[in-house]
Amino acid sequence: MPVPHDAPTHALKADSFGRILLVQGPEGPFVRRDLGATPLWLRLPAWWLARREARALKHIHGMADVPQLLDWNGRHLDRSFMAGDAMYQRPPRGDVAWFRAARRLLQQLHRRGVAHNDLAKEANWLVTEDGRPALIDFQLAVIGAPRSRWMRLLAREDLRHLLKHKRMYCRESLTPVEKRVLKRTSQRRAGAQAMSALLSEGSVLRSQLPGADFVHACQAAAPRNGRSALQAYRDMAAAVPGWFDGLMGLRNRGMRLLGMKDLGSLRAVQQTVDPQPGQRLGIFTLQALGEDAIVLEDDDRHLRVQLALQWHGDALEVATVVHTHNVLGRLYMLPVAPVHRWIAPHLLNKQLAHIRARMAVAQRRAVQQADATAVQRCGTRGLRRRERRGLRMRLERLLHAGIGAQRVVQLHRIHVDTLARSIDQARAFIGVGAERIFDGGHAQAIVFVPSGHVGQFATGGQLLGSGDRVRAGTAGAHRIAQAITGGCAVALAAGVEVTIPDNGLAPAQLAIAGRLVDAGGVILGRRATGFRRTALAGSEQGQAQGRQQQARTAHGMDLRLIAYAGVWNVGSLQGKTLFITGASRGIGLAIALRAARDGANVAIAAKSSVPNPKLPGTIHSAAEAVTAAGGQGLALKCDIREEDQVQAAVAAAVDTFGGIDILVNNASAIWLRGTLDTPMKRFDLMQQVNSRGSFLCAQACLPYLLQAPNPHILTLAPPPSLDPKWWGAHTGYTLAKMGMSFVTLGLAAEFGPQGVAVNALWPRTVIATDAINMIPGVDVGGCRTPQIMADAAHAVLVREAAGFHGRFLIDDEVLAEAGVTDLSGYAVDASRPLLPDLFLD
Repeated sequence: MPVPHDAPTHALKADSFGRILLVQGPEGPFVRRDLGATPLWLRLPAWWLARREARALKHIHGMADVPQLLDWNGRHLDRSFMAGDAMYQRPPRGDVAWFRAARRLLQQLHRRGVAHNDLAKEANWLVTEDGRPALIDFQLAVIGAPRSRWMRLLAREDLRHLLKHKRMYCRESLTPVEKRVLKRTSQRRAGAQAMSALLSEGSVLRSQLPGADFVHACQAAAPRNGRSALQAYRDMAAAVPGWFDGLMGLRNRGMRLLGMKDLGSLRAVQQTVDPQPGQRLGIFTLQALGEDAIVLEDDDRHLRVQLALQWHGDALEVATVVHTHNVLGRLYMLPVAPVHRWIAPHLLNKQLAHIRARMAVAQRRAVQQADATAVQRCGTRGLRRRERRGLRMRLERLLHAGIGAQRVVQLHRIHVDTLARSIDQARAFIGVGAERIFDGGHAQAIVFVPSGHVGQFATGGQLLGSGDRVRAGTAGAHRIAQAITGGCAVALAAGVEVTIPDNGLAPAQLAIAGRLVDAGGVILGRRATGFRRTALAGSEQGQAQGRQQQARTAHGMDLRLIAYAGVWNVGSLQGKTLFITGASRGIGLAIALRAARDGANVAIAAKSSVPNPKLPGTIHSAAEAVTAAGGQGLALKCDIREEDQVQAAVAAAVDTFGGIDILVNNASAIWLRGTLDTPMKRFDLMQQVNSRGSFLCAQACLPYLLQAPNPHILTLAPPPSLDPKWWGAHTGYTLAKMGMSFVTLGLAAEFGPQGVAVNALWPRTVIATDAINMIPGVDVGGCRTPQIMADAAHAVLVREAAGFHGRFLIDDEVLAEAGVTDLSGYAVDASRPLLPDLFLD
């Protein structure tokens, strides 16, 4: 905005990012942010902040009680002048109307898609001359879609800061809802707490977490071999790539030109024998030193960085905590934080790789020495003859030298014909290796079978055990099919997998492959878009048609035979991500473990982070069980009554697994009492967990489900019912469960046409869970195990989502449709009559 050279000006504020001037222009006073006096080294961030403010003011042009943008040319920013006083100069004590108007102002700002993002400062709130609230200083404002996730979080933080000011000046007028909002953890603090979970419980930096702006930790297992924490730090510094240290040198050169601190080289760590606290070690100052831990620090006027390397047994942890002191420190961390998240694990893994490499060299030397001893005994020719007979003795020697059996299998890709002449010898060696890998009881031998030996391998029958996986050659596809269907079905124990790569099987071979279903297995045909699933009917004619259809589907694809213990499963959840609420125990845990056996990713969302003697199982034990079952488990502490916790849990699952394919609303609260015996606290709990929690979790997951190829929402809720017999006995609980059912109906109507399968599942009988055990008068002997719900849920979740929504399914009906009619194995006591569940006639 053009201003006469001699126009009167008045300095309102001056800092490192420029001057704020009150200028008397021809049309009246206005405020100018002048960047001309900004130091050279701060001009870029000062320009960036001013540009942000200009964009925000342009976005809210015409809105009342905010400045209006007059001019922005890259050198100065002009905005309209608003007469008034800052909040700290004229505090609105007891003025409830002012805070109501301020809330309306913020809501109007957020509807425009702008979050102020700096309202903790009272200087950014104005009390105008007529007593109205106004906002200034939009340097940190964020512009985005009003209903996007991040904008909602930022808007919530703006309102939270307003409530903090209200608590200071109008504490008595806070409503109960506002008090609860203030008790919640802020997004910034919640982020810091979430990052603090990265630190181990015994980390020496845990006491530095309060107020931290950046926290990062990584840990890796490696033999310690007597190495101290100081030696680990020196090894890590030596592992810094040369190009990265060169970039550090360029950074130091630029900082010297600007008069800032030169940190030096990352690799230059003094080899002092006994360093003392306060001594410089590389770019850090030693703060504390022990045999198992070393703490280093670098502190200046902008930020304080603390680095710790700590041994936990044979695991080395590298942890970093950063406290920023000002805006420049926070700006500095914007590019540094992602670089640190990459370089710290890289250096740790590189250092541990060097350790493993040195150990491998020592082990190879031991093996070579053993071989040399054998050569001295029988000569080179004898050793070669022994190797031609098989590698078994040499590989066993490698095992005894300390190299894991899994590594041996990967290195040598053991074939039956090269490992030994007989299946018995192959089984003996693989048995030894499997025990060393999985500590016994969980054998998972991986065998690569050449085409010419498939018949011998399959007819042996005894080599295949629970958890074994077999990869057969193309030419042997019909051989293994003939062997299994020819009376060798004993080889297919529960969990055996046979993969047959198809490079153009003949129709006759496909017909043989189709008969594999008779052995209790299923063939899966994989396409680029996913699995082609074909449900099998219960009748013999339907079974025959299903097998023929499977054989046709498998043509031109990979054939995969999966043998289960008497249950047919035509689909798979392999690679899918499930978000299951209340999955630390009971039905939720059973569903998680069933999905894990397919190789699914499972997010365990529940409150139970610590053991409860009455209700065993935590999110951590559940996640470990999922991983042990073959999936990937993620423990998420989450109270589904709290929106912030649900959003954070969903975000953590997405960050870990890349998305969400399936939501299972399993969490539920129960209280089987009449109206007069139901405390309102218990009534509120049921409504918040059951119906509200199901709605909230669906709302948080749907943005990712709508992007998934085959999305499902499965809620454990009964069919809707208005029968008085279910309402009169326990009105509160029935209302809560029917709320879950109606949420299912609504979501199915809204998102079913968009391809999301929204359905409900309910058991025919009472399910024996730990929660049921706590209800007096329930005979667990008349219940079924949670496994029936897990198998039924699996059968639902592998179905094609398109056109499959709004169904209220019963577990035994789902299994009957899949061809499973004998349900006696699911009963706790098959000799006892079954107890019918609620809400079913």
